[in-house]
Amino acid sequence: MPTIYVEILEGRSDEKKKKMIKDMSIACAEALGCPLSAVKMIVSEMAPKHYASGGVTWDDQSEKPYDI
Repeated sequence: MPTIYVEILEGRSDEKKKKMIKDMSIACAEALGCPLSAVKMIVSEMAPKHYASGGVTWDDQSEKPYDI
C-alpha cells in the first residue's frame, strides 16, 4: 500500500485539504495501478514560523510566493 506524506503550512481551508487529498490519492493510484482504497496519506501542518527558506521564516518573508 503506498503512503503519501505531505507537509504544508497551516491555514488552508478543510475544503482545499480534502481536494488535495482526493486529487493526490487518485493520481497515485492511477500511476501505480493500485486500488484507490490502498493509497494512504498523512498530512502534517506546521505553523508559518516553523517553515523557512533561505534562512527566513515564512512569517518574516516580505514577498511570499503564494497565499495560504
